[in-house]
Amino acid sequence: MLYTVFIGLSAFFALYTGLRLIRPSRLGFWARIVAWCCLCYAWGSIPAEGFLRHAGVESRTIDVIAFGGAVAFGVASLLLVLLLSRDSLLLLWHARRVLPRRRPRPLHDASRRQFIQGASGTGVMALAGVFSGTAMYGAMRVPAVRDIQMPVHGLHPALDGYTVVQLSDLHVGAFLGVDWLEGVVERANAAGADLIAVTGDIVDGSPRHLREQIEPLRRLQAPDGVFGVSGNHEYYSGISRWLPVLESLGLNMLENRSVRIRRGEATLLLGGVSDYAAHRFGRQYASDSRKAMLHGEDTDFKLLLAHQPASVFAAEKAGWNAMLCGHTHGGQVFPFMAVVSMVQPYLAGLYRHGAMQLYVSRGTGFWGPPFRLGAPAEISRVILRRA
Repeated sequence: MLYTVFIGLSAFFALYTGLRLIRPSRLGFWARIVAWCCLCYAWGSIPAEGFLRHAGVESRTIDVIAFGGAVAFGVASLLLVLLLSRDSLLLLWHARRVLPRRRPRPLHDASRRQFIQGASGTGVMALAGVFSGTAMYGAMRVPAVRDIQMPVHGLHPALDGYTVVQLSDLHVGAFLGVDWLEGVVERANAAGADLIAVTGDIVDGSPRHLREQIEPLRRLQAPDGVFGVSGNHEYYSGISRWLPVLESLGLNMLENRSVRIRRGEATLLLGGVSDYAAHRFGRQYASDSRKAMLHGEDTDFKLLLAHQPASVFAAEKAGWNAMLCGHTHGGQVFPFMAVVSMVQPYLAGLYRHGAMQLYVSRGTGFWGPPFRLGAPAEISRVILRRA
């Protein structure tokens, strides 16, 4: 159902963009044909790639074609936003026609409107190009380490300064490969964490196709270990195949379970839950914060790893003190933060939810178009502090 809706919206947006930009242009016949083909490729590439991957069709050639399509989709999306903004302003400008006028309308008013529409169309395309280049640079580079001080009332003195480096939404697949992941691993290892947490959406594709690209994760290291939880994309890619592979790479996958970590005289309970929507793939995968807490109530601090912010409601009821998650990408590309905020309780940053603290990472990689605009990627370094 959602796939059909997405295809329908893509077709509508392609038609709207073409009618508002290509049709009124002075392009020749064949140039118009090429422009319409590029527009259809841009809006149809993401649905086509999703269909192929769902059917199990994977290859390096498809990856290259998909990357080009994802870039085109990103450009088309920004172009649509700018075009809608321009048309809204033009609509307001044309609305003057229904207002009473004291002087006759100039004869050259129609030609002025035509000039404004043509010039603004050129400006929209130029801005889309500038924004696209900036957004692509922001997505493809290895992100910086971002420090987050998490103040905790009553934190045991031995846990003051305890540091967790969080990687989230790596989305290793067709677009982000070995070199990028090696840079992320190197930067995460150098961040001086007590432990490293990977909060889901690690891969996009099958183990057969991505085994070489995911290999750098083996080099992640921290004194108290490297831990992970599943995200929705692990389920799309085959959770039963990926869990043993991720474990073999050194990730201790906390699927509805927890471990105790000693720090001096204090004990930290580190737990993890499967993805919030995992129950759709089988009841055995359902996220369970209470099960993850089992026999850990007597610990000094309880930190839960989850993928989606929506897991916070069950986590608070189960008695967790804090939660680290991702999934939202911080909206990834402006102005789509507004859309993400409508479907997720928290977007990005540090929040207080009842008695809990919650940190939502903007993510380390990206999904869909290789763009980040207004929501920079991050390697999060969360530091517990006595409040």
